[in-house]
Amino acid sequence: MRVILIWIVLASLAVPPLFIGCAHNPDPPPKPQPETAAQRQARIDKAVKRGLDFLVDQQSDDGLWHKAGNYAIPISCIAGLALLHRANYADDPEPYIQAAYELTGEIVGHANQRSGQIFKKPSIHNFDSRHAFDQAFGVLFLTQVYQTDILSDAEQKIVHNIIAQAIGFIETHQDRSGCWYQNYSGGHNDIPTAMHIYALIAAKDAGFTVSKKVLDKAREFNKTYMKSGVALTLAASAVAAHIIGGWYQDPVLRTSVKSVIATCSQKESLDISAIDYANSYHLFTSTVCFYLGDKYWNDYYEGVSTWYLANQKESGAWPALRKGSMPPSEIYTTAMACLILQMPKRALPIYKNIDSARVRGKLQLEEQS
Repeated sequence: MRVILIWIVLASLAVPPLFIGCAHNPDPPPKPQPETAAQRQARIDKAVKRGLDFLVDQQSDDGLWHKAGNYAIPISCIAGLALLHRANYADDPEPYIQAAYELTGEIVGHANQRSGQIFKKPSIHNFDSRHAFDQAFGVLFLTQVYQTDILSDAEQKIVHNIIAQAIGFIETHQDRSGCWYQNYSGGHNDIPTAMHIYALIAAKDAGFTVSKKVLDKAREFNKTYMKSGVALTLAASAVAAHIIGGWYQDPVLRTSVKSVIATCSQKESLDISAIDYANSYHLFTSTVCFYLGDKYWNDYYEGVSTWYLANQKESGAWPALRKGSMPPSEIYTTAMACLILQMPKRALPIYKNIDSARVRGKLQLEEQS
């Protein structure tokens, strides 16, 4: 009897299940679809809004961003440019208009209407004596505000006069070498010169009169920073200034621009937290790549936006970076991030009318699409 039971058990184990071969195997989960360009841009736009909301929250009562440290004026102007950019295209422009308007009021309120100096207030908290940065960034910001509709007619006339006088101040404080020093009497003359060129061209494009002689001298001096062996940030600033100036025929520019684009999209350059002078470097390299457009801009923008998307803080800010020409701060990095990430919107006058195909043709760069 025991043997029979054993065989019955063994037989039952040997019989295949009734529905063998028909068992339901669930389909593998679908592979995640690659992010579309529109989806990625939506993420970037969301990050920018969070960053700008952080800046609005951090703005001081007088319209500046004092937490930026002793370069509060130029960094405030960078923040103002980023805020003004969004105000020109967003569905909810009011907080950004108000922030830009308050900054405008503070700059206008302290501009010397006789000398043309944009902002000289030694008693200001964390004030820095390198007035050239205040002047250049101040003029750049005011030229962009001047071309919007956030000012009344009376206010626009006031801003017009201040810009015109500020241009005169810049022209009379140009060194005979063609440069501008960081305090107009000494110190660095590399990035200050590049930023004065940027400001003067922005003013010229806004309809203001700028001395050709002054620009020609600046152009000649600017070439000195497009030679081999010059630090990357300084070379990028000179290349950006030359392109903004439209001085494409200078052979040194054609050589130097290739050097800038060869390095700016490399992994090392796009690890923003790991390089010195990162904010300044990317202010100028983003300008170069945006003017060139095509694959030059697309590759750069993908790389730099990847870093920004991965490193934004819960507060909406981006972290303070390493050593730079301006003191590290969350305000500075966030303002620069929001300025760069919005460039494709072309809602600031300085970005609207760039003809990238023409720029590439003038520089004899091959199409890369």
